[in-house]
Amino acid sequence: MKNNYTKEQKSILIVSLLASFITTYMGSALNLSIPHIEKTFNTGASQIGWIVTIYILTCGALALPVGKVADIISKNNIMKGGLLIFATGSLGGIVANSMRLLLISRFVQAIGASMIFSTNNAVLSETFAGKERQKILGFVTGATYVGMAAGPVLGGVFDYYIGWKYIFIFAAAVSMISFLISLKIPFKKSNYLVHNKWDTVGTVLYIAGICLLMYGISSVGERMNSIIFIEAGVSILVLFFRRERVFENPLLDMNLIIHNKRFLFSNMNAMIIFGALFAVNYLLSLYLQTVKEYTSQEAGLILTSLPISLAMVSVLGGKKINKKAQLNCICGIILCAAGMGAGVFINDDSSVIYIILLLISAGVGQALFAVSNINTVMESVSKEEYGVASSVYAGVRSLGNTISMALVTIIVSTRLGDMQLTQTDPIIMIEIVNICFFVFAIGCIAGIFIALRKKV
Repeated sequence: MKNNYTKEQKSILIVSLLASFITTYMGSALNLSIPHIEKTFNTGASQIGWIVTIYILTCGALALPVGKVADIISKNNIMKGGLLIFATGSLGGIVANSMRLLLISRFVQAIGASMIFSTNNAVLSETFAGKERQKILGFVTGATYVGMAAGPVLGGVFDYYIGWKYIFIFAAAVSMISFLISLKIPFKKSNYLVHNKWDTVGTVLYIAGICLLMYGISSVGERMNSIIFIEAGVSILVLFFRRERVFENPLLDMNLIIHNKRFLFSNMNAMIIFGALFAVNYLLSLYLQTVKEYTSQEAGLILTSLPISLAMVSVLGGKKINKKAQLNCICGIILCAAGMGAGVFINDDSSVIYIILLLISAGVGQALFAVSNINTVMESVSKEEYGVASSVYAGVRSLGNTISMALVTIIVSTRLGDMQLTQTDPIIMIEIVNICFFVFAIGCIAGIFIALRKKV
């Protein structure tokens, strides 16, 4: 770290790195522990699924309102509060003696995570400028992907050797350390004053619409009434957007979407590109275990090629890529498209080297895209809008991830029906993988044209 950073800047950077790591770690660390949690509390599949669902829905629903509050009050204090609440939720998971209490702890964790997601990039953008900002955003993006990679690995180790509650103990320790360091950051009151009342109706419409939409999308192929939730969510969000155009002090300034093309196109691409790559690990995990007959540990080791390449290039990209952001975005999307295109030609004879190269191409591409794109988003708005911009970016990324998994679920259920994945004919599994990668490759190609329209 350079010596010309102030103590405040160093504290903010350390806190942001730890926060980015632990929130993404906790998003996936429990996945391998589901069977043991189910056994511990003697609960059914309908309840156990909410361990993941409640975290995703809460983060998505609260992101924008929290970002607006951060712009009004203080971004760094909202982030501090988020760390404390996240740590509290983690402690709740440690002492939970019933499924209900565990779900409550996950809900509290998600509230804290939404406060962190909505302010992390905003605080960094306020603290650093120019080349330093892009370098720092690259570091934090790398920490995010390290957390994403560490979640299943550390979660699996904790669950297997010492118990799933140690996943929460680790999360509580890291988040509390981060909170204590954040106390060194001085209070900064926002200069953004609001003389009108809070958009309560808009907030309710947004939260309801996002929850219904994301829940409906996430349950596609599993529940017959999923389309009802999707339609209800879309209808409510349409009402929300119409209201925001005329309300004096809206939750979301529609000028960001209607008149700010850089902001609009950057967020559209974030939803497409992050969504396209979100399901890659899931698809290739199925392929490696059902077609190539690797163990879960061997498959997991191969799949770490993606997050490792993401983390490394994010850090290097933040240091070196300070100019020509549009070109970097386009090159990154092209590499993502190449990786997705390679997935279209996967067959039963595909080598491990082929799979690793596919993952590296996709990982390097997403890293190049992510570092440049988030910098473009934050540069396209005023400082008074950093909180909202950061929260919108986090929200569309979550929505893209949800849509990605929904598409995979639809394709899988269409080809397999009620058949278990472990009993699937390898030929059919390869077809599923090829079709999914084809769809995501088309999405990446569309992203190239969107990036070309974005003037940076």
